[in-house]
Amino acid sequence: MDFNCTFDQSLITLLLPHRPPFLMVDTITFYDGGKTPSLSARYAVLDRGSVCSAEEAHDHWPSMYVIEGLGQCCNLMIVISVLEKNLVQAGLEFNSMGEILKRLMNDETDEITKILKSVLIQRLKEKHSTIGFVGSAEMEITGYARPGQTVSYETQLNQAYGSLYYSTVRAYTNNDLIASGTMVSASRKN
Repeated sequence: MDFNCTFDQSLITLLLPHRPPFLMVDTITFYDGGKTPSLSARYAVLDRGSVCSAEEAHDHWPSMYVIEGLGQCCNLMIVISVLEKNLVQAGLEFNSMGEILKRLMNDETDEITKILKSVLIQRLKEKHSTIGFVGSAEMEITGYARPGQTVSYETQLNQAYGSLYYSTVRAYTNNDLIASGTMVSASRKN
């Protein structure tokens, strides 16, 4: 139940509360579901002015924004996997989450889309997102992203312990590893 297609910020902003300039993910490019879901995404670093002060003299995008982008990718991966679980629990058959997410974006009126909308609407009604808190991040920074480059993110959920999600993460520019590590995300409910 996977997809290998592209989804832009119109889907991402349905799944995350973040908005530009603090949305650090432009495009979801890959999702593989099941017991150990993984997600790949990208972010084009256009300039530093929208999120960095003018006094900062570095020629690179701050590493904390790469880490934030990785955290947002973990949250996207978890939200999509929760949507997938809801469909499986409802006993609905489908070929891939990519197909399902396209139907959601096209605002189709089938039963699957109704279930997804209901889950997303419930999330919006809550005072705090049910998923979206990074409990800890252990990262090794090995390079930098600069304006004009695209950061490629890779996340994989390794373990879920109740409401804690343990993921491995990596970020690249031009196929060069710039950050890798682990993140623990938490939700208020399963």
